[in-house]
Amino acid sequence: MNYKKLFISADLDYCHHAAVIIDLETYQFYNALFSCQQTGGAIGDFFLLKTGGSISCEQVKAFAEKSEDNRAKKYLKITNDNWKELIDEK
Repeated sequence: MNYKKLFISADLDYCHHAAVIIDLETYQFYNALFSCQQTGGAIGDFFLLKTGGSISCEQVKAFAEKSEDNRAKKYLKITNDNWKELIDEK
């Protein structure tokens, strides 16, 4: 999947978080689970572990309202009409 991570929707533990992403091929939003890579005790980059079903702009907004990630503020007023401008994919 060619995706863009928009913001973290929830920190689950030191090595997992949920994030709202958009699939750049289908332009569907998803809430996805990310996991970190651990090498020799050090935590590395996070990778996409799995996604659920696609979510609507209203659900993206709801996740943004609950998120503590500063990037989420951008999506508090997301609609079906302005989402392309918000993800910088015009």
